[in-house]
Amino acid sequence: MIFRKINENTINCIITVDDMNEKGIDLNDVFERKQEALDYLKDVIMEAARKVNFSLEGEYTSLRISVLPDHSISLMLYGGDEPLEHIMEKRKKIKDAREAAERYLKDKKDEEMAEQSFAREYGFIFSSLSDAISGCAQISETRGARSQLYQNRFYNEYFLILTEPQPQEHSPADAKASAKAPAADVGADAADGSEDESEAALFERMALSFNEFGIPLEDWEDIAYIKEHEKCILKENAIQTLAKMQA
Repeated sequence: MIFRKINENTINCIITVDDMNEKGIDLNDVFERKQEALDYLKDVIMEAARKVNFSLEGEYTSLRISVLPDHSISLMLYGGDEPLEHIMEKRKKIKDAREAAERYLKDKKDEEMAEQSFAREYGFIFSSLSDAISGCAQISETRGARSQLYQNRFYNEYFLILTEPQPQEHSPADAKASAKAPAADVGADAADGSEDESEAALFERMALSFNEFGIPLEDWEDIAYIKEHEKCILKENAIQTLAKMQA
């Protein structure tokens, strides 16, 4: 398990599949709210609060559970004296995100794009620009990933959006890096599409790595909302740009 204190009012805990297996619990037990699963989550929260010195006695305490791509569980616990208006505003953002997504799909008239499968996207929240810089500096391999950085000036939050490229698509920075690298002898693998599969696996691993540094967004409606309403401060190659800013 990984315990992190995001800020004074937020902690995050990542429960891996191995962690659950050790206790004889799986995701279905959590979704079905079985008592043993609920007791296990309660114990994990208590242990996390104790290890990162987090108070569970605030006026407002709420828990958000999400499933990560590798089937791990992310527990995000909010506490402290956060005003109710803040919570209501978050609910409004979710509602606005759904409406934004509906408008996006309605306005999508390009038939060729409609026939193609949509690229996977992941989003991560950082509480400061320095946190985003530090996280990006730890990622050693970004080939094939498209990345953008958005900012919410009111809460001073930063959102890193990662988009999976279509086959054979790479950013200019990645293409430049590839030109300097020695050519690989892919042989028959290239013909059966395994090269594209390796790109997909690389993107998946990179996205999972960001779970250690930022708070993962729950679903694509959140990402749609951010793209429509928040200020984009880095339109491309955000990971590479931020990594270069590391002191």
